[in-house]
Amino acid sequence: AQIPPPLTRINVIFWLYDRRFAGFNAKEHLGVDLTATAGESAYAVCDGLVVYNNTPYSDIVASILIIEHDCPQPLGLVYGYYGHVLSDRVEGQSVEAGDIIGTIKDWGGNSHLHFGMNRDLIEDNWGLMPPGTSLREIQSLGWLDPLPYLTPSPPPAVKPAAPVYRPAVRKPPPSQKRRN
Repeated sequence: AQIPPPLTRINVIFWLYDRRFAGFNAKEHLGVDLTATAGESAYAVCDGLVVYNNTPYSDIVASILIIEHDCPQPLGLVYGYYGHVLSDRVEGQSVEAGDIIGTIKDWGGNSHLHFGMNRDLIEDNWGLMPPGTSLREIQSLGWLDPLPYLTPSPPPAVKPAAPVYRPAVRKPPPSQKRRN
């Protein structure tokens, strides 16, 4: 079963273990970065319980909300890592899939949601691993690629085209056709 996405649309900047991830001395990336605008709502992907929130008093890089999610199978129990958000959710508070759990913090032209999923609760080192850490090592630490589990974003609404004005073309009457 697929789960709802943490944003209203899914547009990936960096994938799990994306080798193009240039930031932080090429450390390996432990989630997906999704485009977002500052102040945009982030949503719980499954029902769950808030287990960690340092977002009100942390700088944007270290800002993380962690929710223990009870997702449909095959996912089951997983921890959702919502990075670079501001949330007033308190530890021990329950959430339902689709609840607004926070808003994206303003990072200038770099505002985005870092969304990670792990089988275990990890309160430190939730976003990056040392350079050279293999994908197998990342997976052995419980990190999952969330994208296959997320319901794809609906296609953008297609704005109906404005009617195009076309003047009526009138054929001349047969009697006025040129003769060779």
